[in-house]
Amino acid sequence: VADGVIKSILWQTLQALNFCHKHNCIHRDVKPENILITKQGIIKICDFGFARILIPGDAYTDYVATRWYRAPELLVGDTQYGSSVDVWATGCVFAELLTGQPLWPGKSDVDQLYLIIRTLGKLIPRHQSIFKSNQFFHGISIPEPEDMETLEEKFSDTHPVALNFMKECLKMNPDDRLTCAQLLESPYFDSVREDQIKRKARNEGRNRRRQQNQLLPLIPGSHISPTPDGRKQVLHDLFTPWFSLTFHTHVPENIQAVLLFCREFYRELKMQTLLLLGAPAASSGQKEIPHRKGHLIRPVSALKPKYGIKYFGDFVYIT
Repeated sequence: VADGVIKSILWQTLQALNFCHKHNCIHRDVKPENILITKQGIIKICDFGFARILIPGDAYTDYVATRWYRAPELLVGDTQYGSSVDVWATGCVFAELLTGQPLWPGKSDVDQLYLIIRTLGKLIPRHQSIFKSNQFFHGISIPEPEDMETLEEKFSDTHPVALNFMKECLKMNPDDRLTCAQLLESPYFDSVREDQIKRKARNEGRNRRRQQNQLLPLIPGSHISPTPDGRKQVLHDLFTPWFSLTFHTHVPENIQAVLLFCREFYRELKMQTLLLLGAPAASSGQKEIPHRKGHLIRPVSALKPKYGIKYFGDFVYIT
């Protein structure tokens, strides 16, 4: 996986987990299968079946998370854990993104602990004590590794900044692991933050240009309410060359208001056409003859004889 893609996946995953942790929720099953990515590169975390609200002092089940991404405290059976289990799992996912292979593909919980110890060293005293007192591991001991293979040896080709980021996630002591918020401030994400600043600047520029083009023509005296969006500039471009009107507000976006706008727009166009022909607008006392369809009222007595004017709905046709 390309480095830029890996950074984007981790950045968004940590943002999602940080949101959960801020609301006292731990996912407890972070793994590649639960990290979805859209065609646009948007990350979505799914499967909150193991998720739990953190309550101080409560004991939680240790049988959560898929084994390969399970933190040491979960493997030994500790019931007092927190959001750091999600950070550990994120570190395992990061390692898998770099190599395409699981970091520690244990065949059992004991084998998983053995692989972790072979890389990171011994369990902390608290976890050793919990392991020995766990009935599930009665009569079982973790084999001593004959040779060690550190993270530096496993990822000798990885950039030191990326390797350091991984090591901050994979601390044996949960208290030593960085939080998601702290990891988001890691130097590993410097390029991501720079891209966000540039993208924000581009978006602000587009928004300024859009705001400059928001004001669009509207018929004088119209009762249409203003709206912050003015994407009907095409109406102004089409009809401004025909006649001049004074406009003060925006074109509405909802359908009902747009229909009202168009109706009044063409009525004003018709009136302007009549005035250009020398036909004055109908006065309040002038008799109006209804259209034969019965739904339009047209003043006809003041029209000049040399012009023929026909109506089609709300449109004017000059002959």
